Amino acid sequence: MTLLLTSLVKAFLLLSAVIMLAETKNAVNQCKLSSRTAFCKQECNKDCHMTCAKAPRMLKSCHQGCQSSHCDMRCVTKETCLQTCDHLSNCDSSVFCKTSNCTQKCDAGNCKMNCRASSRCDQSCNEGSCKLKCPKTAERCKQSCWHGRCQATCNAKRLCDQNCNGGKCALRCKSDECRQNCDVGECKMKCRSRNNCAQYCSSFNKMCPLVDCESKERACKQFRGAERMVIRAQQGYQYCTNGNCEQNCTVSYNCYQNCKGNCQQYCTAGNKCEQSCGHDGKCQQLCNAKICNQRCTEGGNCNMTCIAKEPCTQRCPQGGCQTVCDSPSCLQLCNSGNCSLLCKGMQCQQNCTGGGCHLSCFLDADVCKQHCPSNNCTITRTQRPKRTEMITFQISSGQPKVVFNEAKTTNNSKRVSAALTFSTICALWVTMISFMY
Repeated sequence: MTLLLTSLVKAFLLLSAVIMLAETKNAVNQCKLSSRTAFCKQECNKDCHMTCAKAPRMLKSCHQGCQSSHCDMRCVTKETCLQTCDHLSNCDSSVFCKTSNCTQKCDAGNCKMNCRASSRCDQSCNEGSCKLKCPKTAERCKQSCWHGRCQATCNAKRLCDQNCNGGKCALRCKSDECRQNCDVGECKMKCRSRNNCAQYCSSFNKMCPLVDCESKERACKQFRGAERMVIRAQQGYQYCTNGNCEQNCTVSYNCYQNCKGNCQQYCTAGNKCEQSCGHDGKCQQLCNAKICNQRCTEGGNCNMTCIAKEPCTQRCPQGGCQTVCDSPSCLQLCNSGNCSLLCKGMQCQQNCTGGGCHLSCFLDADVCKQHCPSNNCTITRTQRPKRTEMITFQISSGQPKVVFNEAKTTNNSKRVSAALTFSTICALWVTMISFMY
């Protein structure tokens, strides 16, 4: 009889343990553990809710492992919060955390993370739809996205970092430094940084626009297969390996565009605007700066319109280029010929080795010089008109268009008025582009 009672007691205790384990996996879990334990973990295979915020004493760490369709976690700890979502469960999960380091790993599904960490916020998303919100309190925030649809809104103190390998990603960043790495996917970025703002695109990807970038003290940069770039910074860089890129740049110092071909640069700079156009040629530069340079190195057939305080220079080895120059000094170097230079300055020079070029100067120009060994070039000299042309833009179908409008000016005020008009319209154009995206 005693043996039978003992067996029944053991069976009852075992059954109770199984029931309690099942309830622990599926029910609401509020960690109320002693300070000695300092750790709370929940593993669940049904809809689960977990909170580490109501413990008698604040825990060090909390971990929720989710194998169900819906999980949420509210975590306030001293050190870490972690939520993982199994790749077979297709989770719909969310986490709110207020700790030192907060991590959410979402293998598949729809995941959200609202992070109030004081040090790091990390979200990894594999084939899911993920959203990350990162506050001003965090030092660094990072979102890694593989073949998913990811959004990150980041206000971290030092660094906001988004890695996108496939899928579609969007980053809104206001931090000391912002960075988006888009290896394969389609990416967008809006950036307000004190130092550097950088977007790295795939060499094979043309859906990678840096919509809007503002850097108070340093530079905005866009690399590889970029598409569009709008800049307000100390300096701007765009490296476009695919070609067909557009840069709208308003900077205090220098702005650069390096392009395979078929690119546009609309630049207002305190010092220099420079465009380098590679194999495919057919680039366009509109420049208002101290110095304007265009290098059309291989493909030829480039256009340059410049207003500068110092030299405007177009280098066109392959020929077929055009320059409209309103600067004290205008220079066009055209090795293969068939170029044209309209010079409104006092120093005008065209070197045309291949012949078939045309130079136009005003009669009062101090220098109007053309070097044409083949002797089949032309020079036109005309009276500088009292009614002079002012360079402006018209916007048609989302693209700026150069227009020459007449305005009554004196010879002394002409260059100042034209420069002011060019600068004002460039600023309006950049502002409109930032609102469009």
